[in-house]
Amino acid sequence: MVTRETKWGRVEVDEQMPRWNVELGKMIGSIRYKARTLNRLKLIEQIDEFNFRVYPLPKNKTTYDIDIKAEICNCQYNQNGKTGKLCAHIMGVFLYKMNKGC
Repeated sequence: MVTRETKWGRVEVDEQMPRWNVELGKMIGSIRYKARTLNRLKLIEQIDEFNFRVYPLPKNKTTYDIDIKAEICNCQYNQNGKTGKLCAHIMGVFLYKMNKGC
């Protein structure tokens, strides 16, 4: 587990939601943690064989559509549908499929 010193003390980076840190000027947190949280809160819905919908976490507003065959998500992290980055939404769908035995 990766830890980091902050003004609040030592923080396990893997157990934080991804978010922009103004002080560091970069994203911190773990997409794995967010993917697990999306599954725990049952925010993933299977639309058909390859398409899924991920509903927003509490206090968020945006719903994301995932094409798991092409590994495309319409979130900002995935560069609005461009392949190549594994976002928390795609990772969440992979976990969802593993848990459902798909």
